[in-house]
Amino acid sequence: MWGRILLRQTRKTDSFRLMESASSYNIGGRAEAAFALLRQTRKTELRWRVTSRVPPIFGGPATGPFALLRNSRKTELRWRETSRVPPIFGGPAIGPFALSRENNWGSEQSDLGVLRGPGGPPYCFLVCSFFGMLLLSSCAPYSTFELPHQPGGPLPKWSLRLKGAPVLSHGKTGEFDSSDALNPSVIKRGSSYLNLYSGYDGKTWHTGLATSADGIEWTKKGKILSPGPAAWEGSYIAANGAVIERNGELLYFYQAGSPPQIGLARSIDGLHWTKNDAPVLPIGLYESWYERGVGDPYVIEIDGSLYLYFLGQDRARRQRLGVAVSTDGVHWNRLVANPILELGEPGAFDEVGLGEPAVWVSHGYYWMLYTGRDKGERRRMGLAYSRNGVKWLRYPGEPFAGQSDWNNQVVCDATVLLENGKLRIWFGGGDRPLPAEGLDGQIGAAVLEAAN
Repeated sequence: MWGRILLRQTRKTDSFRLMESASSYNIGGRAEAAFALLRQTRKTELRWRVTSRVPPIFGGPATGPFALLRNSRKTELRWRETSRVPPIFGGPAIGPFALSRENNWGSEQSDLGVLRGPGGPPYCFLVCSFFGMLLLSSCAPYSTFELPHQPGGPLPKWSLRLKGAPVLSHGKTGEFDSSDALNPSVIKRGSSYLNLYSGYDGKTWHTGLATSADGIEWTKKGKILSPGPAAWEGSYIAANGAVIERNGELLYFYQAGSPPQIGLARSIDGLHWTKNDAPVLPIGLYESWYERGVGDPYVIEIDGSLYLYFLGQDRARRQRLGVAVSTDGVHWNRLVANPILELGEPGAFDEVGLGEPAVWVSHGYYWMLYTGRDKGERRRMGLAYSRNGVKWLRYPGEPFAGQSDWNNQVVCDATVLLENGKLRIWFGGGDRPLPAEGLDGQIGAAVLEAAN
């Protein structure tokens, strides 16, 4: 079917004659005739879809079957990531569609032969690939949604009152958190506070557990989660997560893998955890805003639905924020309109990257405390607000910065607990402006106060 459609539409271009020869066609490099046809056919396809209002699921306008072909790069990226041949579908040649070619950087032989027309074996491969990619695309659903609307009203004036000394320090030499202790995720369970935090030993990020009766004096319980090299997680990180209690069970969404993706682990007692076999929020497809990584999960539950706020990174290394919704914590629908918060203006505290969102509801709005990075890798926390949880505005005013020697370069990784009308904050801090680790990271506490 698709072969006849391609041939019929290709007749509208001057490239159809290439089909008869099945020979090379130069497009600044060398590609097999069939796929040169596909590229030329795209000109016709674009006429069909140029005014399409279909949501840009894959980071660009929908272009019929070619949107699937182009974005099949998720599985084929490993084959051709460094390809420098001219774009066949508006981007680098991808997978089996990047056939035998020559260019200034050398030559490469493809995994697929010349397309010989409808019914031929290579064409059957193309049809199978198309339907395979259709199935693949269904693994990353998108939808349009909003959180329950908040009434709005006058914006309060916020101030952050930080405790002077850290409440949880990194460990001693040889311990799993000897270099850094960061990324707290705090919940109250019964009369105790649980803190699932990230510990770095100089090589690997692990998740540790600490408990407290008041949220200030913490007792470390040791390492509870580490990356599994034999699984999708790799060996660098299984941390930087967010914990939530649901129906008596703890759900911990954490960052792992290379490129980073978001996984899920479950526990009843907080000490023994069972991981999901695969990421629950994988990276996006080719040219999407989160193609190169997702991380920094933060989860809230409202009316039986889970909302996951997260960081996404694209191929330009821009780090922005998005949201997804789920009913079970495993299957997520990403918001079509992601990202929900863009980089700051040049010179702003968040001009280089955004991350580590913490979201809560109070004072007539959804509020987000997030980390911003500047060009010097100094990190501070900013505020944004929203009435529906998906359309966000930056809160006017200065970002929150460290006030002590131990956090004078970095404040980040907030977690928020609304308790008896008081907003309690735990956060990471450091005295070295570095992007990932080695910050001399420790965990602090604060109270976020609002005055109307």
